[in-house]
Amino acid sequence: MLRIVWVMVAPAVLMGAAPPFDPKPWLEDYRQLRSQMAVAYANLDDAAARGVDLVALDQKTTGALKRAGSEREALGALQRFLAAFQDNHLQLALKGHVLFDASPFYDVRLQAEGDRVVLVSALPAGCALKRGAPVERVNGRPVAEWLAELEPLAPEPEATWRRNTALVYLTQGPFAPREGLTVEGRSEEGQVLSCHVEPVPLSSRFTSQVPSAPLSFEMTGETACAAMGAKARPPGAPYEGEPVPGFEPLAAPPNAFPAGLLSLGSGKRWGGGRIPLFSGEAYPTTCAAAWDAWRQGKEGFCEGECRWRFEEEAVAPRLLADLPARVRQLQAAQVEGMVLDLMGNGGGPSGVSGRGPQGNAHLWVGGGSAAGCALGAWLTPPRSGHDGVA
Repeated sequence: MLRIVWVMVAPAVLMGAAPPFDPKPWLEDYRQLRSQMAVAYANLDDAAARGVDLVALDQKTTGALKRAGSEREALGALQRFLAAFQDNHLQLALKGHVLFDASPFYDVRLQAEGDRVVLVSALPAGCALKRGAPVERVNGRPVAEWLAELEPLAPEPEATWRRNTALVYLTQGPFAPREGLTVEGRSEEGQVLSCHVEPVPLSSRFTSQVPSAPLSFEMTGETACAAMGAKARPPGAPYEGEPVPGFEPLAAPPNAFPAGLLSLGSGKRWGGGRIPLFSGEAYPTTCAAAWDAWRQGKEGFCEGECRWRFEEEAVAPRLLADLPARVRQLQAAQVEGMVLDLMGNGGGPSGVSGRGPQGNAHLWVGGGSAAGCALGAWLTPPRSGHDGVA
C-alpha cells in the first residue's frame, strides 16, 4: 500500500478570515506519488494494457488539483487518480494526517443488494429503522446521487464491491458528511422512517486489532508480537523438512523470506523464494526483532496510533529490506532465473515490474513494453506551464 505524508502549511488568520486554500503542496505530493509509481508500481503495465490513458489521467488530475478550493477537494482529486487504476491494493494512507483526525465516523453500515441499498446493522436505540430495511435517502439526497458522487473514488474493479466501498465512504472518512447522518428508509409495511446519527472522530475508532491485554513497552518482542497476533506460516517443502534432491535451502544470513537454489540436470541453477503473506503479521521473528529495537527508551503502553506506527516504521522497513537482500543473494549465486512462490498468499500484486539488481540473471517479472511507452510519455515534461501552479 502506498503512503503519502503531507507537510501542511500552518493556517493563519488575517482580519478574521482564513487564508485562501493553496494547492501547491498537494501538487508537489502528487508529483512525488506519480514519480514513485513510475518506478515501483507493479501493475502499471497492466493498467496501460487495460486502456488507462496515463497522459490524460495526469492532465485531469493536475487540473483538478489546481482548481481545488479545499483540502477535501484536493484529496478527492488524488483519490480519483488512484481509483482510475482499479486496484484496491493502491490506496492513500491517511492515518496521522489532519484530514483523518477530523474525519467523522458513523456507526451505520449500508450494503448494496442488486439495485437496492439496505441497512445491515442496527442503528442506535430508539431508531425505528431495522436491520434489512431498504435505505432511500441520506441527508435528504437519494442514495443514487451519493453513489454517483462517491463511486469514482473507489479503487475496486468489481461493480458491487465498488458500490459498497462508496457506501463506506458515505459513513466514515473525509468524504462523509460532517453535520450528522440522517438515514431515511421504509419499514416492512412501506412506512417512511428516518433516524439521525451523530458522528464520532474516525481517529477514535482506530484500534488496529488492539490486543485484549495492554501492549506494554516492558514486554519482550516475542511476547508483544504474540499479543498483536503475529503468527508464522510454515514455508513447507522444499524450504524445510526432508531434503529435496537438487534443492539447497539458503539458511544464512537470517531472512524473513525462505529461499533456495535448484540445480537442473543441464548444470544450470535457478533460485526459488517464497512470500507467505503480504502482511507483517506472518513474520513473528521479524516483528520480535523490530519490537525489541523499537521499545528501547520508551515507557508505558503502546496502543492505537503507536501500534500502527510500529507496524509502518519498524516492521515494514525490515521486510522491505529482506526481500531485495534475497534477490541479491540469488544473483550472487549466478542463477539463471528466479521462481517466486506465492502459494497460499491471499493478497497483493502478482508480479514485480522492472528488473532487479543489475546483472545477467532473469530476476524480474512483468515490465511489459506497453508500460514503458506510456511512462515515457507520462513523465515527459509538458511544453507549456501545465506542471506548476498557474
